[in-house]
Amino acid sequence: MAIGFTPKHTELFPLKELSPAHFTVLAFEAATQLSWSISYLTLNGMLADTNNGLFKFNAEITVKISNGIAHITSASSGNEFVDWGKNKKNVLQFIA
Repeated sequence: MAIGFTPKHTELFPLKELSPAHFTVLAFEAATQLSWSISYLTLNGMLADTNNGLFKFNAEITVKISNGIAHITSASSGNEFVDWGKNKKNVLQFIA
């Protein structure tokens, strides 16, 4: 459970034998299957929004690839002070 102004959760995902381009394709597919709206996509990462609706929890998902590691972050996009574990859930769903 993240607490703070703009609660967020970050996980590091080692790419191992995957190239950044291959991981980016997999990240795009994962975001599409989760019905997230992708607003930015490059070989070094992507930016997506959960788009759950006006009165529901929404988050911005950022994936940045650097030195063979993907930094996956979910940050609340509303005025929440506590996310009740929703950002962590977003990141873990994405990784799964």
